[in-house]
Formats: sequence, structure tokens, C-alpha cells
Amino acid sequence: MRPVLINDLTYATCTAMAVAPEKQRAFMQNVVRNAQTADRYRKHTSKGHKVFGNGTLSGACQRYPRAAMPPRCGPAFWDSLSIVLEALVQARHHNSSN
Repeated sequence: MRPVLINDLTYATCTAMAVAPEKQRAFMQNVVRNAQTADRYRKHTSKGHKVFGNGTLSGACQRYPRAAMPPRCGPAFWDSLSIVLEALVQARHHNSSN
């Protein structure tokens, strides 16, 4: 996956917020895998993946609905952001062990 920027985090968090809380963890793990797949595809073909985007986290989120960015970062935003970060950390640990 390409480097994660702050925009990727906010975009992914709003995307996670559009998913039922009990499904967010599995959803974000899938989105991160899709971003990794898209980045491998981009490196191999020099093109973005038709479904999963350009290898960025926000690119992998683009095909999903997302909640509006809240005016203030309340509990739902922080909970969703922590799930996004957890999925990224898990993917990093998984990739470093391979």
C-alpha cells in the first residue's frame, strides 16, 4: 500500500462510519487488503486497479458510501478512526512477518 496520509485516515474513517459499528473492523481489514492489492497491481501494470483504486487507502474506500465529516470529532469518529488505525497496524505486522 502507498504511504498513508492524513487525508487517507479521515476519508477511511468517514467510510467506516457509514458501516454498522459491529461490522467496521472486518470491513476496514478488507479495505486495507484491497489497497495493498491495488498497489501491487499499480506497480506491476503502471495503472490503477479498476475496482480497488490506485493503492492508497482513500482510493480503496472510493467505491463505498461514506458518512459526512463531522464538524467535531466525537465518539463515533474516534471509535472509527481507532478501527482504521488498528487495521493498518495489523496489516503492517502481517506484512513484516511474511
